[in-house]
Amino acid sequence: MSSVLHYIQKRELGSRFREEKIFIREKLASDKQLYKKDLLAHFGCVNAVEFSGEGSLLVSGGDDRRVLLWQLDEAITDKGNYSPITMEAEHRSNIFCLGFDSGNTRLYSGGNDEQVIVHDMNTRQPLDYFPHEEPVYGLSVHPTNHNLFLTACSDGRVLLYDLRQRVGEDPIMLAGFSHAFHAVAFNPMEPRLVVTANQKHGIGLWDVRKPERVVLEYGSMGGRQQTSMYVRWNMTGDRILGLRRRLPPVLYRIEKPGAVAQFDHPGYYNSCTMKSCCFGGPNDEYVLSGSDDFNLYMWAGPIMCCRDTGVLSTRSGTIIAGGSLPVVGWRRW
Repeated sequence: MSSVLHYIQKRELGSRFREEKIFIREKLASDKQLYKKDLLAHFGCVNAVEFSGEGSLLVSGGDDRRVLLWQLDEAITDKGNYSPITMEAEHRSNIFCLGFDSGNTRLYSGGNDEQVIVHDMNTRQPLDYFPHEEPVYGLSVHPTNHNLFLTACSDGRVLLYDLRQRVGEDPIMLAGFSHAFHAVAFNPMEPRLVVTANQKHGIGLWDVRKPERVVLEYGSMGGRQQTSMYVRWNMTGDRILGLRRRLPPVLYRIEKPGAVAQFDHPGYYNSCTMKSCCFGGPNDEYVLSGSDDFNLYMWAGPIMCCRDTGVLSTRSGTIIAGGSLPVVGWRRW
């Protein structure tokens, strides 16, 4: 594609989806810097951000304990007057994780105050509160059933909640260890499968039909699992991207415990703060992660890591965003 005008012409002729993917792919492959705009509304560190499924909405939360909802087209084009929608219910401490339901009707937030709050996006009012015994580090909403969500907890448990359950009914404990779970995610194509990141046991695959029995553990080194702080599926649910402390991001195929790729850069380092990682690009051509050097790094390579050729080590990352504080929370759009 030679120009933005060419893309617009093709879009008007009805081939928007294909041309949009081509435009984004070529832009990511050629541009040295991507468009950036500061969205200013929080009063403290922003620990969690999530995009809605179709990309028109963004939810954010952090140390100011508020859940903010952004209309991205308005927020990006505004000249200074735009304000996000604030949910009425505030947490009592730092927010660590957020989620949308599949219909963009509810928001889910969890954090250091040992609870998950479910918010109505239209009325901004809280729909329900789910108390936990210790802080909630991660959550995942079922991709098709908005009544179901998972939480990853400081007490070493992964819990499956159902909004339809009776008052006083306990959630299902999908996993239980003596060390904290930092992240959890439903498989986008096969939601019965769940991937987790644990402080001691690393990345694990679980089946909701068989609680408390890990299906597969990834990334063992010398018989010991690697500590993990975050994990993410690709769009097709057959690749897993994990983030490890003091180690580069790592890629796995769902069916094999050994890594197929890891992504590093001379300036990249991950030690001081909890961070996240994600796939990027129209077909998950890239992986991204924040770094202790205040930059966001992007690497190319996941699509080519499909053959049994050993672990591919990529050390040619690209810095696509920089700042004055560590990049701890970010998401794909």
